[in-house]
Amino acid sequence: MRLFFLFSALLFFFSCGSEQKTTLYLNGRIEGDPYLVESKYPGKVVKLMCDEGDSVEKGQPLAELDSKELNARLKEAEAAYRAALSAWKAKEQEVAALERQADSLRERISELTSAVPLQTSSAEKEVEALEGELHALEAQKSSLAATFWKAERDYKRFEALYRRRVISQSRYEQAKVAYENAKASLRAVEGKIEALKSQLAAAREKVKLSRTRWKEVASLKKELASLLERLKAASAEAKGYRHKAASAKAVVERVKAMLSDMVIRSPVNGVVAEKLVEPGEVVAPGRPLFVIYNLNRLYFEGFVPEKEIGLIHLGQRGYVVVDSYPGKRFPVVVTYVATKAEFTPKEVQTKEERVKEVFKVKLRLLENPRHLLKPGMPADCYVYLERK
Repeated sequence: MRLFFLFSALLFFFSCGSEQKTTLYLNGRIEGDPYLVESKYPGKVVKLMCDEGDSVEKGQPLAELDSKELNARLKEAEAAYRAALSAWKAKEQEVAALERQADSLRERISELTSAVPLQTSSAEKEVEALEGELHALEAQKSSLAATFWKAERDYKRFEALYRRRVISQSRYEQAKVAYENAKASLRAVEGKIEALKSQLAAAREKVKLSRTRWKEVASLKKELASLLERLKAASAEAKGYRHKAASAKAVVERVKAMLSDMVIRSPVNGVVAEKLVEPGEVVAPGRPLFVIYNLNRLYFEGFVPEKEIGLIHLGQRGYVVVDSYPGKRFPVVVTYVATKAEFTPKEVQTKEERVKEVFKVKLRLLENPRHLLKPGMPADCYVYLERK
């Protein structure tokens, strides 16, 4: 049995000696950068959803502040937004209606501007043609009237002669037929002239009407100018209402954001290290309520004696062991080496060690499976030394 213990002691001695040749031993603690969870706004704590030591996820609610006043403000802001939005929409509808009226007027003006000259020209040509036709009929009437007057004189003369038995009845009948034909021809032309005069009057009325339609165009242009002024004013009002609605909506969003901030949430995945508030307390803006550590971003912090500082540099690998999990190694990498020496911190046990000058170093944990390591755990670290 004594030989067994002697063999075990020698094995431990040689193994330690071998470890010391290939690694630099450091003693220290597992640390992490704390996240101070603060309140953005003042308020009374009405509910706590976690306790010290609890694991939390990013975005998880931790506490809730009283939000009755903000809820009332939100209702007022939403009512103001609805009113502003309604006014804006109504004004937009008015603008749209005015734009439709303006488009209709523009179309009407365009139609008249294109049609009136053609109508006027057509009516003027019709008048010219009817006047020429009337002139010809008037000339024909004059000729037929002369023929009629001669035939009428001959008829009366031959009628008197016939009564005195100077001429024969056949000669009298010839004069009578000539008279009746001349009379009928004259009456026919006169009828045509009267009809033509009616057509001419109507054609002249068309010319007059077509010319007066230019006044309608001018009136419509004036109406359009007035309408465009109204449209400009309504558009400006709509723009103002839109800005008011946007401002009212911004107030709603701001109050909603404030309400959201009344629920205090975890900024990271981690563990609650400290709870600094209790239900019923009134907290001020910026006051820390919780301290949380991200267990995925822990590091080992230790101190290297001045005589050994040349053995360690950034990027070196190593591992950490803790008493809680004997035999399990947690890989680390050097991420920080102090450039200035300091005296050993007071938490070191012996006075002799505290008066030594040391350099602080940090080694980031490359993994923390199942979050086994926690901030504050004592740990031993072995840094692999580079072989020369």
